[in-house]
Amino acid sequence: MFHLELGKYRNIVLSIALFIFFDLAVLILNFVISSQISNDALMINLAGRQRMLSQRITKTALQIEYRIRDGKPFGNELTEFKKASTVFDQTLTAFSQGGRTTSGTGDEVNLAAIGDPTAQGILREARDIWTPLIAVAKSLAGNADIVQASQLARLMEAANLQLLKLMNDLTTRVEQIASDKATMLRTVQVTGITLATINFIVILFHFIGHLRRSDRELEHAHKETADILRTTQEGLFLLDLEFKIGSQHSTALNSILGVATLAGADFIDILRARVDQKTLKTAREYLDLLLKHDVKEKLVTSVNPLNRVEMLLDQGPGKPETRFLQFAFNRVKEKGKITHLLVTVSDITRRVLLEQELKATEDRARGQLGMLMEIIQIEPFALHQFLRAAADGLQNINSLLRDQSEPVTGRSGLLRDQSEPVTGRSSLVNALFRQAHRIKGDAAALGISSLADAFHQLEDLLSGLREQPSLSGEDFLPVTVQVKGLFEQIEAIENAVIRISQVRGVATVEAPRPQHDPNTAKLPFVQRWRDFANQIA
Repeated sequence: MFHLELGKYRNIVLSIALFIFFDLAVLILNFVISSQISNDALMINLAGRQRMLSQRITKTALQIEYRIRDGKPFGNELTEFKKASTVFDQTLTAFSQGGRTTSGTGDEVNLAAIGDPTAQGILREARDIWTPLIAVAKSLAGNADIVQASQLARLMEAANLQLLKLMNDLTTRVEQIASDKATMLRTVQVTGITLATINFIVILFHFIGHLRRSDRELEHAHKETADILRTTQEGLFLLDLEFKIGSQHSTALNSILGVATLAGADFIDILRARVDQKTLKTAREYLDLLLKHDVKEKLVTSVNPLNRVEMLLDQGPGKPETRFLQFAFNRVKEKGKITHLLVTVSDITRRVLLEQELKATEDRARGQLGMLMEIIQIEPFALHQFLRAAADGLQNINSLLRDQSEPVTGRSGLLRDQSEPVTGRSSLVNALFRQAHRIKGDAAALGISSLADAFHQLEDLLSGLREQPSLSGEDFLPVTVQVKGLFEQIEAIENAVIRISQVRGVATVEAPRPQHDPNTAKLPFVQRWRDFANQIA
């Protein structure tokens, strides 16, 4: 069944329907009453003619009497008398019972019986008077004598004034009926127009005021929405079924994604320029899952590939910026069907960097704690010798990097020209590698694993330089940075030893023992070297 859900428009629709109803009612009543008034106008005309016919019938009856008395022909007068009597009788019958009669133009018209009781009373009186007259009139023929003519003339003279009065009363009454109908028509028109006007005023003031309030509320809600979208630090937007970004989105979204114009943009294209192909493919499959009605939203939320994604944003020529973004997707449904996806984008770069920094700090703290535990277990004298040897070794490495000069050019090893032979620098790399390997072995023998790992990283850098076909001064910059870090680690160990010595209250350096002391084999330092030798074997 056809059903309209008018909702908040019900009142205004009903008011408009009422306005149309008033107009139609006035129009229909105007048509009906106008038709009745038109019919009444014809009746008024015919009622006025009845007065004239009553006089004509009396006049022709007298003329017939006079012409018969004078012996003159009376055919024309008789014909006129018959015609006038017939029309009068037909019209009188049509007024009282309804029927056909002849109009003033000679045309036949169909009249409805007059429904007014007063007019019917007048017609009954006229019928009572007219009935004996029409009987005599019909008997009058062309061979009538003076007796018949005189009888008819006397009857007509006697009834003339009565018929004239009755027909005059009938005309007046019909005019009154028509006037009442015209008054009623004007009343209906005025009432209808008044009601329609009142209804229009109600619509004008009430509903326009209501619409204005609704507009103000809508404008206020729109302003609140705009303020939220302008103020929020997160990116908010709607994604349609074709992965197009909606026209309304938060202001922060432009800066978060690094795109100036986002309305109508393809979300997949934006991702394509900022993430790797694997992440893009996974994200597309995830969005397709979200748009399927038979897939539970909560089940796929945990596999969101864009929950924490690294993006490379172009901030201008030569200014790429790496950001970590978090995308959250929620379904927007209408009548049980998915129409959009509400997307929330957060810039979590600072949080990720803080997490990374915190993790690095924790790793560094664990490393320092582990190193502290390692150096506590080392014999102080052996540790002192190792630190001194490691510091000397690093100084040698630093000297090779900074002070070694070529015999021919006399320039620094790192500042030599790019066109110089590689053999000199290859020798430099080998010398650096030997120094680093020696210190790494000593650190591993003492059990200082963190320092051994650091020197192993230096070896990896030097091994990479060995494999390069050509070397330049810039290739040694990572080596220099690593050496600087090793200096800092050695210094940290020395500071830790000093603090431990202060806590113990005694010197950490023991006097050298005899070469063939039988207790030497039991020392932890000797035992560590023995274990290290066994590992190598």
